[in-house]
Amino acid sequence: MFFIFSYIAADVGAKLPNLRTLALTNNNICELGDIEPLAECKKLEYVTFIGNPITHKDNYRLYIIYKLPSVRVIDFNRVRLTERDAAKKMFKGKSGKKARDAIQKSVHTEEPSEVETNGNGGGIPGQKLTDEDRDKIKEAIRNAKSLSEVNYLQSILASGKVPEKGWNRQLDQNNFEEHMQV
Repeated sequence: MFFIFSYIAADVGAKLPNLRTLALTNNNICELGDIEPLAECKKLEYVTFIGNPITHKDNYRLYIIYKLPSVRVIDFNRVRLTERDAAKKMFKGKSGKKARDAIQKSVHTEEPSEVETNGNGGGIPGQKLTDEDRDKIKEAIRNAKSLSEVNYLQSILASGKVPEKGWNRQLDQNNFEEHMQV
C-alpha cells in the first residue's frame, strides 16, 4: 500500500513560498485545472508529473507553462522559448479565454487516500483499457524504438485508461511525438 495524491492543496503557495522543485511522479493528478494552486508558487522551477493521467491531456505542457511561468523544466525536459510563445498564444487574452474555460478545475475536498493497487491503474477514473487495447500497447512496447517511447507506452498501460484521443497505434504514435517534442 502507498499514498496516491489526487489533488494539490489550495494553500500550497502560502505554506511553501520558496518551493523550487516539485516531483509528483506516479500520483493521480487527473485534470489540468488541478495544478491551479501551484500558480501561487512563484519560485517553482522544476516540476514533474510523470505517471499521472494529466500527462495524457491535450496541451498539457503548454498549460503548465502558461500557469507556472517560472517553471524551467517539466518532466525532466527543458522548457523552450517556442513553447512559451505557443502557451501565450493559446491561453492568453480574449482568444485564449475559450481554451482556459474548457479547462475546468476539479474540486477535491477529500484528503489523499490510501490505495491498494491491483495492477489496473490504481483506481484512476476514466474509460478503462480493454484486453485488446492492452495487447496492442504491449505489442507497441515490444516494437518501441526508444526508451522514451517505452516509458510513454508503459505509462498509458499503467494508468489503465484510454488516452483522450482514443487508442489507435497510428494516432497514439502522433500523441507520442507531440508528447516528446521539446
